Amino acid sequence: MKPLLKFKIALDVLMAIGLLLSMSYILIGLKFHEYNGAIMLFLFIVHNALNRRWYKSIFRGPYLGQRLVQTSINILTLTMALILLVSGIILSQEVFGFINISGFTSLARTLHLIAAYWGFALISMHVGMHWGWILSMLKGLVKMSPKPKEKPAYFSYLTWGGRFIGLLIALLGLKAFVKHNLISYMTLQTQFVFIDLEQPLMLFFADYIAMIVMWAYFAAILRLIVSQLFKTGSQTKWATRKNHRQTMDNRRG
Repeated sequence: MKPLLKFKIALDVLMAIGLLLSMSYILIGLKFHEYNGAIMLFLFIVHNALNRRWYKSIFRGPYLGQRLVQTSINILTLTMALILLVSGIILSQEVFGFINISGFTSLARTLHLIAAYWGFALISMHVGMHWGWILSMLKGLVKMSPKPKEKPAYFSYLTWGGRFIGLLIALLGLKAFVKHNLISYMTLQTQFVFIDLEQPLMLFFADYIAMIVMWAYFAAILRLIVSQLFKTGSQTKWATRKNHRQTMDNRRG
């Protein structure tokens, strides 16, 4: 595997860890939360710089199926990140405390809350949309033996077993989603986050990892459904054109 790809994977792992730490800000303390946010900002900039080709391709080609969904998620994720950046700077008391912006604290706190939880969901969905790429990169990290001409009999069992485990974790994520009442923060029904301070930090991380899997699983299924719908639509369109050409040829004959 090329060094650049290894660096990208390491960067994504660090961003995943930073995301979990960001969501546990009450448990880790406000000061650590701000420094973690500053590091996340740096990692986010590096991540976008490494994937700058995507920005160049935004206005190229048609937007159908998977590309439409994936681009929408990317743009929404970028929007949430920018909102978190601006609101975080306004609210900062440690890292960006020297930037004195007054009069917008209440609005910034509200925007920071809703952008944090929607950003968490969108970043997780972003992972799900790139799951195939992630698996290929992980395989590249491990020295795989040459691919056999025929897959062993147990391969399908491993595949379906992995899918079942993923689904089980996603269901646990749904349970954690309800348990932590994230929908109330995402819809601003509640503007103050309630976290059980007696809950072990590792258990909190486990809940949020399960929710990441939940959103990623949802995005992967959404990608599959949309791809099939547009594939069917393309086939229908192609068949219609073919029938039209045949009709015209028969009339000419």
